[in-house]
Amino acid sequence: MQAVFLDKGTFSDGIDLPAPAGISDYVTYNDTPKDTDLIIERCKDADIIITNKVQIGAEVIADLPKLKLIQLTATGMNNVDQAACDKHGVALYNVAGYAVKSVPEHTFMLMLTAMRAGIHYHQKVADGTWLANGNFCLLDIPLIDLEDKTLGIIGIGTIGKRVTEIARAFGMTVLWAEHQGRTPRNDDYTAFDEVLARADVLSLHCPLTEKTEHLINKDTLAK
Repeated sequence: MQAVFLDKGTFSDGIDLPAPAGISDYVTYNDTPKDTDLIIERCKDADIIITNKVQIGAEVIADLPKLKLIQLTATGMNNVDQAACDKHGVALYNVAGYAVKSVPEHTFMLMLTAMRAGIHYHQKVADGTWLANGNFCLLDIPLIDLEDKTLGIIGIGTIGKRVTEIARAFGMTVLWAEHQGRTPRNDDYTAFDEVLARADVLSLHCPLTEKTEHLINKDTLAK
């Protein structure tokens, strides 16, 4: 049985990835360009494709009769044509518990950077503007605290719930958005449009699908 890892380079060098158990022929590539013919050539004998970011379209899946499984090394599945997998009987799996600590921490790094104008003030320190100010203080962009602000979360899975915990530790009010157009299922959820109207910050933790693509756009933000 052959397994082909198309973009092993998406893992850091410090992570040891031994060949999967039961695989007699394990082929790895550091990266694979977005080239349908090349992907087919590399996977022509594959029973299993392993990938993080490589686009696996319907043409690729249809041209690989031996293929039984596509294993993603991340949570998002939007880089694989799921309908084609269903049509050709190819199993598709992701990593459901991926980065459940790292993503929430990264979320708050971005949130604090935006609310506290971190990039702006870092540049002002680096270029000497802060030091040159007569009061040894520069506040040309207001600083916004997270405490007492309202965070709207769209996508209440493991990561969304962890973001909730951290937000409440900062003293934020958290609103869980119900699916767009639906009545809130219980008191833990708030109508989608109400979340948009009340939130100071929106944080999305839902998969990219046909239903969620453009979920947040100029029309929804106008609410």
